[in-house]
Amino acid sequence: MTKEGLHKWVCPTDRELCLRSKLNNGMGWSYKSVQSGFKQTSSKDTFAKHELDKIEEVIQRHNEIVKLEEERIGKLMERFENIKCSQGDGSKTCLFCATSFGFLKAKPFRCHLCQRSVCGKCKVETEKRPAAIPQILCRVCSEYREIWKKSNAWFFHAIPKYVVPPKIPKQPLLKNSPIASKAMMERRLKDGSFTPPEYSSSTSEEETEDSDSDISEDSETEEEHDDGEGDGTSLSAGLPCEEDQVMDIIESEEFKTEDTDADLETGECGAIKFSLQYDPIEQMLNVNIFSGHKLKPMDVGGTSDPYVKCNLIPGRLKATKLKTSRKECDLNPVFNEKLTYHGIFDSDINTKCLKLTVLDYDRMTKNDKIGIATVSLAGLEPQQKHHFREVLREEKEEEERGMDGSAGASGDPGRIKLSLHHQNGELKVSILKCSMLMAPGCDALPNPIVKINIKPSAKRNLYKRKTDVLKKTSNPEFGPKACFTYDISNIDIESSDRCLEVGVWDCHFKRQTLIGGVVLGKESSGNARSHWMDALSSCGHRVTRWHILEGHSEHNVFLNDHQSSVELPDQPVSG
Repeated sequence: MTKEGLHKWVCPTDRELCLRSKLNNGMGWSYKSVQSGFKQTSSKDTFAKHELDKIEEVIQRHNEIVKLEEERIGKLMERFENIKCSQGDGSKTCLFCATSFGFLKAKPFRCHLCQRSVCGKCKVETEKRPAAIPQILCRVCSEYREIWKKSNAWFFHAIPKYVVPPKIPKQPLLKNSPIASKAMMERRLKDGSFTPPEYSSSTSEEETEDSDSDISEDSETEEEHDDGEGDGTSLSAGLPCEEDQVMDIIESEEFKTEDTDADLETGECGAIKFSLQYDPIEQMLNVNIFSGHKLKPMDVGGTSDPYVKCNLIPGRLKATKLKTSRKECDLNPVFNEKLTYHGIFDSDINTKCLKLTVLDYDRMTKNDKIGIATVSLAGLEPQQKHHFREVLREEKEEEERGMDGSAGASGDPGRIKLSLHHQNGELKVSILKCSMLMAPGCDALPNPIVKINIKPSAKRNLYKRKTDVLKKTSNPEFGPKACFTYDISNIDIESSDRCLEVGVWDCHFKRQTLIGGVVLGKESSGNARSHWMDALSSCGHRVTRWHILEGHSEHNVFLNDHQSSVELPDQPVSG
């Protein structure tokens, strides 16, 4: 290529750059340096020591990035190799779960790349475009396509160099950590099965004092972590700190190792491991579902798609239903999920039981019940975790034991959490959430709306307020919009006849049916009266309490002043 034919603004190729760097007596690869006759100086005069150090740092950082990239691609390839496990032939049965195809059985889907048949659970559909038909892939082909995307193999036309990371040892090794040994020592000290050894006189008093202070500080931090578990939604809780996560892992692993050491009975339906913790301060019950063991296969291929459903009995089952996620094709599922019941009182702990039902998910037919386990809540101690390993039984066996929850299925209408704030002639009423609501007279989920009113008042609708309607939920959370401010400077809020009426209604087809209500005032009794008096006495402080809703009765002033079912115009629905 001549100088006349080469345009000065066109970037030359890498081959030309290499040739230019070797030619012209070391004048460099630049096109203009050849024209100007510039000669490159020696490397000794060009780079100083600090410049060479910077270059070495850049090269070292580049090597680290390359190493991390190779490990990342290695993890993708390791996951791909673990997925490549086929149980069927891919023609008459599914390639992965060995589900047989045929009439009134699973429908086969042919992979677009490998041309093998899989069932509906093992297929993966590509992104649906409006003008194109989505392609169906099996799990292996879909994972291989993802590897080509995430490893930049589409650019290099081949999978780059990768390094498979070393395998991390299993979690039982955490027992040798200082946190695990400390927790085990405290438990043995509480039980009285461990006596600390007497230290010899050679140890100094300063060392013993330091060690005692360290242990006391660690125990205080652990108690803070145990008490500081935040409120969660109906299916989750707040994120704990790292030390709390480590302690939960250690406790679950100890619970597993105790079962694996001995050949415990599982029965025909299998067994389930879980833990319960009652917090009387926050008034909630935490249910930690760990795993299932040797569950009964319910599908044709000898597997199941299990999930766990929890209910509090006696009571209406749909009002207290919480469930975990689904694990596909697994007879020994590991859930590790936390379910939370809010608005739990001491009376519930003394009278109710927790019913755990393990079901097999079916897409086209009704879900099959694998087994049922029922545990009484009467033995729970506050702020302590209680571990359980229960053998699953069939529904008939639970009915014979009288633990099916059919007796006393009416229960209370639900619970509501209110917050009162009295300051500077204003009363702020916040409706935070409700729990365990159920539509009266039917088993459907309610569309709840909350109405409040201060009585007596000069006008009929002067102090009436209401929230938005939330659709199909037993555990609604209303948020900051459900905060109402009353100007009470012109009324005597502390009079004996003054009260706050709160009612929860169910909206269905332009008809509102009463679920339950509560009246807060001086003439009320129990928790309602104490909440009202504490809010008025603690001026400037927010007072939050849970209340049990009362149904239609003679003693409920709010419910007797209104009809139990009224027809109203269209209401704005949000949810």
